[in-house]
Amino acid sequence: MSYLKIQNLLAGTGVSAGFYHAVEPYLYRRRYGEQKDYAGASVFRKQVSFVESGLFACWQEAGYGDDILADFVVPGDLVFSVSGLFGFKTRVYSFLKAIEPTELICLSMNDAKRIWQEQPEAEKVLRYFFHRKEERRQAHNRMLLMRPPYRFEAFQAEFPDIWYRLPNRLICAYLRMSETSLLRSKRQA
Repeated sequence: MSYLKIQNLLAGTGVSAGFYHAVEPYLYRRRYGEQKDYAGASVFRKQVSFVESGLFACWQEAGYGDDILADFVVPGDLVFSVSGLFGFKTRVYSFLKAIEPTELICLSMNDAKRIWQEQPEAEKVLRYFFHRKEERRQAHNRMLLMRPPYRFEAFQAEFPDIWYRLPNRLICAYLRMSETSLLRSKRQA
């Protein structure tokens, strides 16, 4: 079953198989269609989800009213609300939009909380995903300091398996560059 894929992904974290056997009975699948369906932050206050296939764009509401494309959620990522899991209050509203049909393996937030408390190795799982997310955020910040052609090269290196599946407008939104600059960068690459 798909929890084995999660196990393989986390093989280097030292998490034991017992954690996944504890999770197995509670897993269920959720599918999102392409473009039309939004997965708001409220959805992920109710569930923890492992992205098995497809792509999400993660948007954040900026203080001045525009939405900012902050990240992409790719297969192998874990999606959950920090506020839902740990009870934090967050001032940043974020939402996900499916770029292509997406399949998630989900666990209710209540079950997740219970498992986090009962399974000592769950902390390693969270640490692993927080670390991945932080690395990606730092890489994105470094990209934005580069000139456009180098920015696009860094983006290709960061997302080698998905960049060619993304519409130009989303790449432009993520890299904060015009479509003309992006097309020029693509030609030079």
